[in-house]
Amino acid sequence: QSTMAYLMVDMYTLNHISTAVKRD
Repeated sequence: QSTMAYLMVDMYTLNHISTAVKRD
């Protein structure tokens, strides 16, 4: 359960970083 939540946050963070990089 804890690992799953961590993975979700990690995926969201990676997606956010990817979007920021694409914008720049």
